[in-house]
Amino acid sequence: MRVLTAFLAAVLMLGSLPLWWWLQQRQQGVEAVPASPTATIDQTLDTTSATTPAVADQPPTEAPAAVPDPTPSVVAEEPIRPAKPVPELVTGPDPGRSPLADRLNAPDGTIELDLAIVHKVLTNYLLEFGALPVGANREITAQLSGRNTRRHAPLPPDLPAISQGGELLDRWGTPFFFHALSAREMEVRSAGPDRELYTADDALWTPSE
Repeated sequence: MRVLTAFLAAVLMLGSLPLWWWLQQRQQGVEAVPASPTATIDQTLDTTSATTPAVADQPPTEAPAAVPDPTPSVVAEEPIRPAKPVPELVTGPDPGRSPLADRLNAPDGTIELDLAIVHKVLTNYLLEFGALPVGANREITAQLSGRNTRRHAPLPPDLPAISQGGELLDRWGTPFFFHALSAREMEVRSAGPDRELYTADDALWTPSE
């Protein structure tokens, strides 16, 4: 009886060996199965998150400071222009009076001398202003008697040879006739004793004389 029991126990033991071996192999196979792709990706993301700081946590990047231009800026300057000269206002009883004025139409003089005096006054005006006075007798006399940019009056307004109408008269009381040949040359004519222009007794001063 004991022998039979021992025999049965040995058979059971030997029969369980294949089952035990199969269970061991299965257990090892389960441990060797790799994790699912999803799990691997999740683990990778977790690892990356742990090692890479979040973008929001990074300090803001500052813009580089502007580099100053080493070339100095050139500012266009207005050219310096001299101030326009202001006409000089000469004060006094007879500003710029010509010493020839009192000799015009003098009783002891002649018409030729009178014409030479008028021509000399005109020449001095030309040298001072760069051009002769323009216009008819009245306009020329006004410029010679102070109505100019410098207020010079080589012929004073109260000169006896100037009429109440502002014309320069010859020794017979007839206005001189001024004929401008150019801006720098002028003829001066007197009507003479008959007081009529362009007659035989006219007296004429021309630049060629």
